[in-house]
Amino acid sequence: FPVEWMKNGNLNNPIVVSDDPFPAYYPINGSLFFLWLLFPFKNAFLADLGQLPFFIISFLAILSIGKKLGLGKEYSFFTACLFVTIPNFFKQLGIGYVDIMVGGIFLVALSFILSLKEEFNLKNIIIFAISFGIFIGIKTTVLAYSIFILLPFLYLAFSQKQAGITGKIGYIILFFSLVFVFGCFSYFKNFILTSNPFYPLDVTLLGRTIFKGVIGKMTFIARNEEGGYSLVKLLFHEGMGIQSLLIILPGAI
Repeated sequence: FPVEWMKNGNLNNPIVVSDDPFPAYYPINGSLFFLWLLFPFKNAFLADLGQLPFFIISFLAILSIGKKLGLGKEYSFFTACLFVTIPNFFKQLGIGYVDIMVGGIFLVALSFILSLKEEFNLKNIIIFAISFGIFIGIKTTVLAYSIFILLPFLYLAFSQKQAGITGKIGYIILFFSLVFVFGCFSYFKNFILTSNPFYPLDVTLLGRTIFKGVIGKMTFIARNEEGGYSLVKLLFHEGMGIQSLLIILPGAI
C-alpha cells in the first residue's frame, strides 16, 4: 500500500489485491509508518528495517513493566531478554509485516496502564490513549487483545476517589477522543463505505449478526492448508507461537 500511495499521491487502497478484496479495508497505522520510511530514499531500504525500532521498544517496555511489577533491574533485564529471543518473535525482524509493531505497542500500552495505577494523572492518560489508539489502528484482529488493557483503564478511571462523576466522565471522554484521532481512521472509513466499522470481519453477538462482513468462521476454515498445524510449523512457522511457551515457561520457573 505505501508504494501505491507514493505512486498515486493519495491514501486510497487498491480495491482488490491479488484477487483478495479484504486488505483494502484493513487499518493503516502500520502501513503509514512504512510509508514514512519509504520517503527519504524512495525505496525499501529503510522500510526493510521497519520492525527493528519496535523490537527495541518491546525490549524497553518489558524492562519497564518488570520494574513496575517490582522485579528489580536484574530480573527485568532477564525477562526482556527471554522475550526478544523467542524464535517466532525474533524471526519477524526479517519480514515486512506489522507483528512486532503490534507486540511492541501493546507492551507500551500495558506499561502505561501500570503507570496509571501508580499515578493516575493527565500526562499518563494522554500517553496511554495515544499508544492504545496507535495499537488498534495497526490491525483489526488486535481489537480482541485491546480489551485486556481497556478494561483496567476503565476500572482505574472510575475508581478515582479524588475525582467526582464529572471528572471521571472527563477522563473517559479525553481518552476516547485521543483514541479516535490516533487509531480509528480506518474503522470510520469502513463504516462510511460498508456500514461496518470492522469490515471485513463478521461481528456477531449471541448468534445475531451485529455488523455483516465477509470473513466468518467458514472463511477461516477454508483458508487452512493441509499440514498447517504440524509440529514443525507450530514450533517454527511465522504466525505460530507455541515456541513462546517453550521459551517463556521454563524461564519463568
